[in-house]
Amino acid sequence: MAINDDLTYAVHDMAPPIYPGTRDEVIARYQEEYPGQRTLKNGQVRYEWKEKIISDELALNPNAKRASIARRYQNDTKTGKPRYLSTKPSKAQQAQYKELGETLEPMDYDVPEEGIDITYVGEAMISDNEWEGSFSIHVGKDASTFTDAKGRTYSMPTGDFFAKPDMRAVFKTYFKGQDIAHSYQGDIYVN
Repeated sequence: MAINDDLTYAVHDMAPPIYPGTRDEVIARYQEEYPGQRTLKNGQVRYEWKEKIISDELALNPNAKRASIARRYQNDTKTGKPRYLSTKPSKAQQAQYKELGETLEPMDYDVPEEGIDITYVGEAMISDNEWEGSFSIHVGKDASTFTDAKGRTYSMPTGDFFAKPDMRAVFKTYFKGQDIAHSYQGDIYVN
């Protein structure tokens, strides 16, 4: 739906995503998103997150050698700890982790303290009734409630609005839970 894309772009312009940017944040996110492991015939354990981070780093820097990147995630034979924990990342590595973090899902959104206002102007089918007009709602910083122009407050019906802005959730909230049976067409303004 193009209107959801428009809403997403507009909301993320007002509340830009915050991506993992440090080595620890990036590695923690990979460990969280890719928790699997497998044991090879020789008894060695392969962790899915390590394989994924290595291949993603290679994609960002195709001139790097796989063995050099993989070595960073191996255990140090002297300490038994992963090599990446034994040293502070260089400026170049910090930049690589920042770039790598931007390929992952955002950790949060930089939402203005005052929240954002969404105005819709157009038409829609609300519970099989044609509706045409406009409305404005205010989405608070925590995205759990909406407030309309008349000051009425509504609970947000779906997850984190700033992560996945959804026009159906806006309609469902504004029209007090009534289903949108068909399509909607109009313009969205976010400020």
